Amino acid sequence: MTDNSPNRVSDDNLSSMTDRREYSKILRENSLLEPVVKNPFYHDIKLKWYQRLQLIIGGIFILPFRLICISFIFFLCFIVGLVMTLGVKDLKHRPLKGWRKKARGILRFLGRTLAFCCGFHSIKKFGKRCSRTESTIFVAAPHTSYFDAFLFFILGLPTAISRAENGTLPIMGRVVRAVQPILVTREDVNNKQITIQTIIDRSDPKSDWPQVLIFPEGTTTNGSCLINFKPGAFIPKLPVQPVIIKYRNKINTITWTWQGLSVFKVSLLTLCQFNNSMEVHYLPVYEPDEKEKQDALLYAFNVRSIMANFLNVITTNHSYEDCRLMCRARELNLPLESAIIEFVQIKEKLRIDFDNCEDLLKKFSSFARKKDGKMTFEDFCNYLELPVNSDTHNVFDLYDRNKDGKIDFREFIIGLCLISRPDDNEANLKLAFEMFNKNGKNNVNLEDFQSILSSNFSMSKEDIKILFEKIDHKNEGFVSFDDFFIFASKSPEYSKLFGKNKEFKILQNNLEYSKLASSQSMSNNSVFGQVRQSTSNLSLTKRPMSDKARTGEKVDDTDLQKSSLSKSDEHKKE
Repeated sequence: MTDNSPNRVSDDNLSSMTDRREYSKILRENSLLEPVVKNPFYHDIKLKWYQRLQLIIGGIFILPFRLICISFIFFLCFIVGLVMTLGVKDLKHRPLKGWRKKARGILRFLGRTLAFCCGFHSIKKFGKRCSRTESTIFVAAPHTSYFDAFLFFILGLPTAISRAENGTLPIMGRVVRAVQPILVTREDVNNKQITIQTIIDRSDPKSDWPQVLIFPEGTTTNGSCLINFKPGAFIPKLPVQPVIIKYRNKINTITWTWQGLSVFKVSLLTLCQFNNSMEVHYLPVYEPDEKEKQDALLYAFNVRSIMANFLNVITTNHSYEDCRLMCRARELNLPLESAIIEFVQIKEKLRIDFDNCEDLLKKFSSFARKKDGKMTFEDFCNYLELPVNSDTHNVFDLYDRNKDGKIDFREFIIGLCLISRPDDNEANLKLAFEMFNKNGKNNVNLEDFQSILSSNFSMSKEDIKILFEKIDHKNEGFVSFDDFFIFASKSPEYSKLFGKNKEFKILQNNLEYSKLASSQSMSNNSVFGQVRQSTSNLSLTKRPMSDKARTGEKVDDTDLQKSSLSKSDEHKKE
């Protein structure tokens, strides 16, 4: 049978090294694809002259009156919250009862009045809201603004997730504690487990707690997509009701996220508009099947797909961790968007955690250009402290996935994990060490080191000596395999430079695998599956690359066993 797939390349067309590089490019472009939405955390507006005039008029005649009303309502909310919590010691583990519980109705009324004063005169509702017997959990999206909090009052003050800092605010902190939210400290790992258990307890149909409202995206976006859903709302294995929030303003002053309009500008411009339109759509209750009950991530993925289809937007694997990296990039004087890597996908496929990404970002920032947050070939050579020549350019070419002549932070991480890091394993490093070990002893001296690198990479003796001294951290005048292993483990970006043509071996193995893959039926024709298996044969990752971030499919134990067998067979061949 003839394979007419555009991604298939015949052996005759792969005779030259140029064609092999082209095939390598195809493999790279179809694995770990760049996110369709580059930055879902940016929102700004450009006002036309008549829109500016409209807001100026609103600022003169409407804004002062609204500010007075809002301040008065905040004061009333504080008084009610103070009375409700007076003398109550335990607000975290026991729901308010008696007259205190009935006083929640006053807070709900004041909250809806606050929305009216902010210009949300008529909040339209579509669909049927479920009762507590049908579902105890609401999941709301997209989360695009702090004005989404008005949904809390519309739903009758359900249990919400709130930042722990909100409970300590001078005035509003009392109101926040009065409605008994689940207070979360996001950076605390231990607090995460406590939060999950609290969600499970409060969503129990037998408990006396109100229904639970969760924004599973975990942070605000510009609404152009639905980012990764955190599994907290789906871990209890209970039915959920998806709730969609839409804003219909012609001038979108409502959206507030990490980059763009500040809190002050969003508040000011929104209050200057005469009317702000908000819609709430209740989707049918979603009942999880047995697979979804056993896999909260799959459950979250499927619910997100339904909500994305209703909104007619795409889904991406961005998450709150991308926002944290953006903040870190700001501290390092890099553009905020340069640190967006679609963290969930990177973590899933490359087995790299947030702390590793943060450390790599700091290292990357030392050599990246501050204006665009990218590393040129010359920057790459400076980073490695190696000369500018064709050999180092071959290594750079493997990192440069989109072939734009520069390496961004996402390409940098992927390059380290898929190109350099695989050679850190002991078996491959022993082969590289033997290449330098000409004297047959268990160590390599500077002369042997220079003879290999100067001939293969045209490095000057001074550059080779600097590199040798880095490896010889004990200053013994020679390098043992242990020294070699420690250096390569800490500096994986050098591993490709310890073996001439190592990068072409990657291409050759990918080509050999493509012959095998052509005779098999790949599920959904997924190129991710091909790259996953081919990279497993090369020990490019610690585990098989999963399509879960894109398709929701799981990697089972059989896949892991196949990966281990593939790596074992590869070492035998070598």
